[in-house]
Amino acid sequence: MKFPQLARKKACYTPTRFGCVVFLFAIFLTSVVFVLTVHSFLTVNRTVEANILVVEGWTPDYATEAAVAEFTSKPYDFILVPGTPIDKGSFLVDFKNMAEVCKQTMLRLGIPEEKVIALPMPQVRKDRTYASACYVMKWLLENNVPVKGINLVTLDCHGRRSRLLYHKVFRSGCQVGVISVADERYNPSRWWSNSSGVRTVIDELVAWLYAMFLFNG
Repeated sequence: MKFPQLARKKACYTPTRFGCVVFLFAIFLTSVVFVLTVHSFLTVNRTVEANILVVEGWTPDYATEAAVAEFTSKPYDFILVPGTPIDKGSFLVDFKNMAEVCKQTMLRLGIPEEKVIALPMPQVRKDRTYASACYVMKWLLENNVPVKGINLVTLDCHGRRSRLLYHKVFRSGCQVGVISVADERYNPSRWWSNSSGVRTVIDELVAWLYAMFLFNG
């Protein structure tokens, strides 16, 4: 009895030297395009007609200043500031939550107290931006505030992911715009030359891919 064959010979194409050069050049060109465009892709600046301004409480003071300038330049009704507990230094200050710290900063910058609403959140270990959007929606519903639209102030390349997650919460209930304040830790046009830029861009790209394709809120 003839033993059945376990393998058989087949023709296989392999790239020529010229083919290898073309393939490597395509990889190089794709990498260059990625490096030059990924930051601007993640950093969205697109406002809508809105009466509610939301400021992410973890953002630095210069982002808070940008939010105050935005609020005073347009007819917003409220600034909502969701924020989690302070990670370090909470024993040295009167405020234990970033929402309260951001609110007090805005009051110092001249915003009337009745216009700024702090939304203190518990510590969130996962999906912090989505949880913030849920707190914003909860406050708006509980206080029967009519919403024409929401503009969200966040930091740099966090913008695209923040807008996506707020869209997931509010769905078709209202339009959501975003203002991405430039991160002063690095030059956005040369983010790859700074360790903070590299970490931020890669982290935000991975997080956006997760929110876009895997997250089900």
